[in-house]
Amino acid sequence: MSSRYLLIFVLITLLSCVDDNLKNQLAGERYVRLFFPTEQECLDAQPNPDFFFLNCFQDLEFLNESEGIIVFTDIVNKIEYSVKGDQITIKPVGNSEFTNELRFIYHNRDSLGDLAQQVYWTRVTGTTVWD
Repeated sequence: MSSRYLLIFVLITLLSCVDDNLKNQLAGERYVRLFFPTEQECLDAQPNPDFFFLNCFQDLEFLNESEGIIVFTDIVNKIEYSVKGDQITIKPVGNSEFTNELRFIYHNRDSLGDLAQQVYWTRVTGTTVWD
């Protein structure tokens, strides 16, 4: 019986290490969901060249190993997130434009999948979201 408990303990420990490793990888990363493939196409789609009426992208930034921000429209929403395996669960903090949990799947360092909307968010690697 004691070897069974030891095995369960080892498995739980290993799984928690996987979660912590992904949290470490996400901390400081930024992901976007683009509505236009290029900045110029976004600018061309605006009905008024002096004002942005259409959103060009949505933005998700992991500030540290448990907190971040997400922008759907023009409101910056504070979030808390947790990791279990390759799934990331995002919860709003305080007043927010969303109330339900959001779930993403970690495909790789460059891509997150939005499980509800079945779209990909890509990692920002340059100075603009289109880099």
